[in-house]
Amino acid sequence: MIVFFNKKMENSKLFYLNANFDLIFSGNNFERYLLMVDEISVCFQILGEKRDRVFLKIKPFKEYYDYLDLLNVTYAQIVKKNENLSKFIPKIWGFNKESTDFLNSEGISFSCPNLDIIKMINSKEYSSKIAQKLKYNSSIICFSEEEVYEKISNFNDFPIVVKSSFGSAGAGFIIKNSLDWTKGEKKKLRRIFENKSEVAIIEKWEERIADFSISFNLLKNGSIDEILYNQTIINDKGVFHGVFPDSKNKELLNIKAKLEKTGNEISKILFNDGYYGPVGIDSYLFKNGDGVIKLNPLSEINGRLTMVDIPRILKKRYGNPEFTVFLSFPRQKLSYLSTYLEFFKIFDNYRFDGRYGILLVTPLKIEYKDEIKSPTKYFFYVAAESKEKLHKYIEYIKSR
Repeated sequence: MIVFFNKKMENSKLFYLNANFDLIFSGNNFERYLLMVDEISVCFQILGEKRDRVFLKIKPFKEYYDYLDLLNVTYAQIVKKNENLSKFIPKIWGFNKESTDFLNSEGISFSCPNLDIIKMINSKEYSSKIAQKLKYNSSIICFSEEEVYEKISNFNDFPIVVKSSFGSAGAGFIIKNSLDWTKGEKKKLRRIFENKSEVAIIEKWEERIADFSISFNLLKNGSIDEILYNQTIINDKGVFHGVFPDSKNKELLNIKAKLEKTGNEISKILFNDGYYGPVGIDSYLFKNGDGVIKLNPLSEINGRLTMVDIPRILKKRYGNPEFTVFLSFPRQKLSYLSTYLEFFKIFDNYRFDGRYGILLVTPLKIEYKDEIKSPTKYFFYVAAESKEKLHKYIEYIKSR
């Protein structure tokens, strides 16, 4: 059978948000995270149009698409069984064996660095070594549980954090306030070393004032494209709660030149190590023991797309508003969101109008492994005419 593709089809995209990207590199059992990582994949669906496709392991209820249609929000169609995807352009969260095997099985052309290089640059061990090399900050890299216990036994300046090599949004962090170890902390540490390729990184857990990131695309020739300076919302456990893309935050503007210098220095190292593709670099302002505000220009490096890419694409599509944010809330904090009727009743005056307003990105109900479930998290895209109105929208969501 001959299948014909017109020019329009040749430009169609396949969206695949493999949120287990970092967890797969760890080699550890992440069964407990499966629902969470699979449900996040729907965030990529509204980045596409009808001609595009999205790969999902969940199935949103029809009411979700009725809701998007009512707001005139476009979305990609879910990949159908036995559908020919070979002419689609892949838009992948991160390249690893799982995602490249999938693309190869579908006959989809793609380009990415060697997977060993991608794994290396996404490890926190790599970030720590670069931070030490560039004299940004210091950390301790440990290769066994015994070494972690030994190093921490000599500490007298708490709090500190113990991180695994792989994981995102604060997953697996052990924040310690004393020399004593709880059963839960010991279990987390043991889990880090279940995979023999993992290490643990010990750092001072600073009193953070504000979190930021820079994101860009590192081209094959070593140049930087599509650079954004962003303000991120991180809680006191290091867990991601949102991001202001291309933020005009005053503190961010004051350190923008330093972050640009950091991005240039790190991009050269990444390029020399054989990497190209999307890059995210996390940083933060903190108050040291003397009460002086300092900048840690490199907390982590991500060699993949990041959460800021979702609002970045939505901004471009819907009028390029100056003030936007992408937010994440645990379901239990928004228990009032049970039906779309309830959503429209509460948000009628603030709902998304094609440029401004509040857009609920995730569905309220999904089918997952033959069960009906509510997502563990809700994501929102919010856009406003002014900074004041944007924060008014945010408070409105939180205070219902």
